[in-house]
Amino acid sequence: MGGANSSQLSCSSEMLKESIRYVAICKKCSCTLKTFGFLFRSLEAALRMTTDCGAPIWILILGIIFPTGLSNEHFFITNSISEGLLPSCGALRKQYEEDERLSFAPFPPDISGQWISERCEIRPGPEFIARKYEFYKNHTFKMIQFFYGDPNCVLPLYSLVAHGSFDPIGPSWVTPGGLEIDFTLFNVKATPYTNDVAEELFYRINRTCPDIVQKRHWKPHHQYLIYSYDDDEHDESSNLTDYDCLHGIHAVFNEIQLIRIIKRPGRIISFSPRSKFNMKSYLYLGDIHPVPEGRFSYRPTSYQEPLISVDTAIHCHTCAKIIRSSVHNPPHLHPRSSVSVALKNDWISRGCEVLSYGTFLKRHYTFETPELRVRKRKRLTSTWRAEINYFSDPSCLHPIYSTNLQGTYAVGRESSVQGFQNMEIITTSTILTPQDASIVANLNGHSGDVCGKQGSWILGGSQELAKTSGCMGLGIFLPRREKSLIKTEKDSRDFGLLYLGVSQVLSDETRNNKPTSIHPPLVNCKKDDIDGNEISPLSYSMPLNSCSKFPTSTISFTFFVVVHLIVNH
Repeated sequence: MGGANSSQLSCSSEMLKESIRYVAICKKCSCTLKTFGFLFRSLEAALRMTTDCGAPIWILILGIIFPTGLSNEHFFITNSISEGLLPSCGALRKQYEEDERLSFAPFPPDISGQWISERCEIRPGPEFIARKYEFYKNHTFKMIQFFYGDPNCVLPLYSLVAHGSFDPIGPSWVTPGGLEIDFTLFNVKATPYTNDVAEELFYRINRTCPDIVQKRHWKPHHQYLIYSYDDDEHDESSNLTDYDCLHGIHAVFNEIQLIRIIKRPGRIISFSPRSKFNMKSYLYLGDIHPVPEGRFSYRPTSYQEPLISVDTAIHCHTCAKIIRSSVHNPPHLHPRSSVSVALKNDWISRGCEVLSYGTFLKRHYTFETPELRVRKRKRLTSTWRAEINYFSDPSCLHPIYSTNLQGTYAVGRESSVQGFQNMEIITTSTILTPQDASIVANLNGHSGDVCGKQGSWILGGSQELAKTSGCMGLGIFLPRREKSLIKTEKDSRDFGLLYLGVSQVLSDETRNNKPTSIHPPLVNCKKDDIDGNEISPLSYSMPLNSCSKFPTSTISFTFFVVVHLIVNH
């Protein structure tokens, strides 16, 4: 009995320390408290007291009743993340590097199983899409794509379901680490979800295949065959031969031609090196051509957002909705936080990113905006800096060169891509540092001063490229004026995310072009301390932008813990 009381006392003491730690954190910060964030924290702690510590059930009941009885005047919601609570860029980078060290990419990859989107995805076009793919051991597949009318994937428009087969070819020569695949489509069916969409699909398909549609008006929630290759796969009511009506809606499935699987840690307790994690499996499929008309002849050289394996999709509400969905019951995803994050901060890559033709990189952007009172006295422009490191491998372990860029930017009106704003970026300076002998040899091989001073490049030596108007060999031109897209938001853990569009150089030829492709998101962080001390990120269980001068629900729970300690002592 004494041992049991001792273990309960120890467990309760740890819970008390944890609760007091949250109070101490919030007394130091100046931001405000999200009601439901700390309410959930209090309930979670009370539940742990009853299950892990053997506390009586009244602890849980009081934890539920007391916080919810508080007046709402104790709680406020803030739109910005407190600088003091942001994780340091160095700590985040170390965490991502540790996760990459623990990650691995099996080759050849086994893609059998079901794979789904973790969030609403944005494709060039723009298209808002959620995917649900299943690959079978006999090398056949079923791919369902849900298309939406909004960037949160709340309003489904229509879906496409494709059946086919695939055969692995071998390693990709263009994109190292990827596996190239040949595939055959058997059939594709479209299902509209509204009358307007049914009419629009009918019109587009009828223009592409007038002999197939035969003037039959389409209805919502009815399936219609728009592609057929294998006659055995036709509907019983159809006696038609092979046909292809996919061009009418720019529907392609050639993303399956390039695949890669990565298994990496998915941290479920807190964002620190000591946190517990489970390995999650992600399937990367080929990218989509940015111009709809170019999709059909395009072979992928990069990747889209990854799909997660259903077997490892835990703690993911979006995943659960997509798993339960079907073409007759499309998933209605929850709107993501509309609270924007201040752009003035640092933003880094979450891991190794890949661009077209096997370009692997990591990015670190810094945006600075003049204070309002300064701008009233003197017209100043907003400035940006970026450090971009390039690598030769998909794990970003072997650097080849880095660039340090700087210039000015201006955020304009709302873009035609929902949720984004237009952005104009001017690059005035680029410092290039080669980190691989082959790059040094390439740079020194240029005749004339077209990429720094001819023959002067050395390993690890940096040069400013503005004097030579850039570096033609690496596709760098200075000064450069580009148009792009920008959006900030918060993820489920309250981390700030920055989405930047794939920029297009402004010229007479591209002036009317609109960028619709989006880079992977960057994560918000703050500069490391000058003395080198890095502040570790806070626990996931406490939202990074949530705090209060005195979190009442946490204090109330602390009181319950103290009572429990006294009773058991």
